[in-house]
Amino acid sequence: MMEGRTALFIPMTVALFAGTATGGVFKCEVDGKIVFSDTQCAPESEQVDIRYRHSDPAEAADIQYRTERAQAQFARRRHANRVAAQKRKVARLGHERDAQLAALRDKKALANNNLAGAAWEQSISTEMTAVAEQYRQKIEAAQRELERIQAQQ
Repeated sequence: MMEGRTALFIPMTVALFAGTATGGVFKCEVDGKIVFSDTQCAPESEQVDIRYRHSDPAEAADIQYRTERAQAQFARRRHANRVAAQKRKVARLGHERDAQLAALRDKKALANNNLAGAAWEQSISTEMTAVAEQYRQKIEAAQRELERIQAQQ
């Protein structure tokens, strides 16, 4: 039974890729086994003309319908994956921002209650403002990209 499947698999595989082969399909014997290739694999290679024919028009229409459905389903999944990945990016940026701001707040809490401590505290506050602005811009850009991806559906 397995030989029958293999016998069907090889010609169907070759038929699928035959359109991409510029030189055609060649049948060769390598180590006692029949091999199909898009290049001449031996000097005595035989070029094979492969054509897939549907004996039943209803079968051809069914195959076309199932192929189009599978392609549409694949496109929907790919789109959903892109949306999910972009949402994760937006969330990751928010988490990174929060972590950096928390670290700066912890640092700020260590400032002494004197002139040097006040200057250091002001410096950290300025850094916190810069971090918040930097991440605001990154998050807004990521959200715009998310909206663009969602609109492609």
